[in-house]
Amino acid sequence: MVKCVKCGARLRAEDRFCDICGARQKKEKKCECGFLLEEFFAFCPMCGKSLAKEESRNHKTAKRRKESDNGEKFSAVLESLLGRKK
Repeated sequence: MVKCVKCGARLRAEDRFCDICGARQKKEKKCECGFLLEEFFAFCPMCGKSLAKEESRNHKTAKRRKESDNGEKFSAVLESLLGRKK
């Protein structure tokens, strides 16, 4: 059990908001090096590790692949319309 940061009510560790006063609870986040991080940090100030979410990176990579695939499809359609073959 943890206490609310605003009113002191007892909460479960996984609660994000207090069910008594509605205050958002700060979630402690630590870097692999052990440094206590703030929510808005993009890099650890102690070791310099990037804190960008892996999902975000994977999403950007997938988007680039999709854009590349769309470009290739467009080229293929354009070539077929113009009567050219690869």
